[in-house]
Amino acid sequence: MKKLIVCCDGSWNTLEQEHDGVPVPTNVGKLYFALDHTKPEEQIAYYHPGVGTSPGLNDKARRLG
Repeated sequence: MKKLIVCCDGSWNTLEQEHDGVPVPTNVGKLYFALDHTKPEEQIAYYHPGVGTSPGLNDKARRLG
């Protein structure tokens, strides 16, 4: 049986976020990186960034007023 692990981050959080140029991973990001990604036939891990991180979302919101 294959394991599927889904890691969903909180609003505005991503794997690449930084503070003053220093990476600041969230707990969800740390968990995702701690998982074994070497055996996809046994386990698949998926990371989903937080709400509000989609490219262009701010531009769309600005257009709404």
